[in-house]
Amino acid sequence: MRILFLNPPLPDGDIYMKELGRCGRRSVGGETWPQTGLAYLAAVALREGQEARVLDGMAEGLTQDQAEARILEWQPDWIITGTTTPTFRQDALFLRTLKERHGFTVGFTGTHVTALPRECLLESNSDFIFISEAELTLQRLIHAPRDHWQDVPGVCVNQAGEARLGPATEMVANLDDLPYPARNLTPWQLYRMPFSRGEPFATVIPSRGCPYPCTFCRAGSVWGRGIRTRSVENLLGELVEMKEQLGINFFAFMTDTFTLRKTWVHQVMEAMRPYNFRWVCNSRVDTIDPVLAREMKASGCELISFGVESGNEQILASSKKDITLKQIREGISAAKEAGILTFAYFILGLPGENPETIEDTIRFARELDPDYCNFHIATPFPGTELYEEAKANGWLVHENWEQYEEMGSAVLRTPYISPEALLKAQRRATRSLYLRPKRILAEMKRLRSFQDLVLKGKAALRLLGVTQPKTTLLSD
Repeated sequence: MRILFLNPPLPDGDIYMKELGRCGRRSVGGETWPQTGLAYLAAVALREGQEARVLDGMAEGLTQDQAEARILEWQPDWIITGTTTPTFRQDALFLRTLKERHGFTVGFTGTHVTALPRECLLESNSDFIFISEAELTLQRLIHAPRDHWQDVPGVCVNQAGEARLGPATEMVANLDDLPYPARNLTPWQLYRMPFSRGEPFATVIPSRGCPYPCTFCRAGSVWGRGIRTRSVENLLGELVEMKEQLGINFFAFMTDTFTLRKTWVHQVMEAMRPYNFRWVCNSRVDTIDPVLAREMKASGCELISFGVESGNEQILASSKKDITLKQIREGISAAKEAGILTFAYFILGLPGENPETIEDTIRFARELDPDYCNFHIATPFPGTELYEEAKANGWLVHENWEQYEEMGSAVLRTPYISPEALLKAQRRATRSLYLRPKRILAEMKRLRSFQDLVLKGKAALRLLGVTQPKTTLLSD
């Protein structure tokens, strides 16, 4: 059987970060993100004796007509697509059209379809939806007779136009049992980000699961609440394989809890040190300390992204972030003192937010003075507690998923602040941090190549609202 793992292009050519376990967002600086989740599934298909290809239409800059022609050339039996909330309806339309024109069997994977499996299956007229972690589900579905698909754990299937849910799937107990992602099937040479200095980069998933109950996040809905870490040997083997076979030496560790298990992190740092890798990661401010930060720097860590979210203690508490302003200061300081660049993510518009608490956040951001920061607008993605709260209270402006995107779009109207005010606050906060002479000078000193200048220039224009896509605020 031939299985195509597809990241379809959008009609307007926009590029989105579309990785399993993430909410999905539009590319800030024109960066193209690897399809590691699809590459994992392709590797599973190959291991099960199937033919597999990955078509990343976004990264290759294909039009939808060009993507369709490539698909028809190979004639796959199944097409499995990774999708996100803001791209789902366009992805669904493209796949539904392919199915109606050519009779392909089609399915979806991702956080959005995990949260709304029945609705997504029927809207897309797809044959199946993977719910949560997809590798075991794919493995079983490959070998299951079509009339028994509804018995496969972790799938929602289409039976004569009705959506039928199978049993819940278990998570992969030992992540070392998974094959390495089939990156050789992807256009890996095309993946770039502003911090890779123009080099190709890869996303790596060293652990899965997040135990924290943040109301705005749905990482736990895909990976589960329990933390599963790969062995040091397995993780290092993947990094070395990419370095030796593909020449990739820059990695982004895509996990929300990389520094949670410190003994494991220390072991990973020690194993990585001889290879001169360059890498970035996400971390929580309460799971890093000066000793660990120095070890990370010595092992090649160049940047850590922290979810700070707010400069107001009450907003942090009500969103169940479970950190304090003191811990934020200490975590950011530990990274800075170790010589690691810091990237702080803030969210404007969480429940209880008002103009005064937004000022708290802007002041706090200026105090922290991270090397980079993003001010996202609170977006109630399906599958989050925030979505359920907003829906119950009538705060949703609309459910036009294309606008459920954290940069330049606002879909919440609470009793305390309007969408229009949030958009203005986002622009003002971003400019107040970035349009400072010392910040501009520091960034100019970090430039290493013309491609570096282009990527970072695009990101700056987008963040400052100069090239921000125009969004329409629909009235409630």
